[in-house]
Amino acid sequence: MVDFDRSRLARLCRDHDVTRLRIFGSAARGEERPESDVDLIVDFRGRKGFFELIGLEDQLAELFGRPVDLVTERGLSPFMRESVLSSASVLFDAEP
Repeated sequence: MVDFDRSRLARLCRDHDVTRLRIFGSAARGEERPESDVDLIVDFRGRKGFFELIGLEDQLAELFGRPVDLVTERGLSPFMRESVLSSASVLFDAEP
C-alpha cells in the first residue's frame, strides 16, 4: 500500500466532512506501480458539490504523492460495485 501520513489524512477528512474513506484497486493490494493512481471511495456528511469533490481529490493527490481517482459509492459502476466494495479497505472512519 502507498505510504502516507495518517494524521494528516485524518485532518484532511475532518476538514472536508468526510465520514469514511476507503481505498481499492492496485494501491490497496500493494500492487501499485510508479505510474499507478490511488482509487478511493469517499462518504461525506451531507451532500457535496462537484468542486468540493475535485478540491478534496487534489489535496489527497498531494498527500499520496500520485494521482487520485475519488468516487462516491453511488458513483461506482454497477458492473464493478460488488467487487470494489468487497475489496475496499478503510483508511479513515469518523465513527470507528
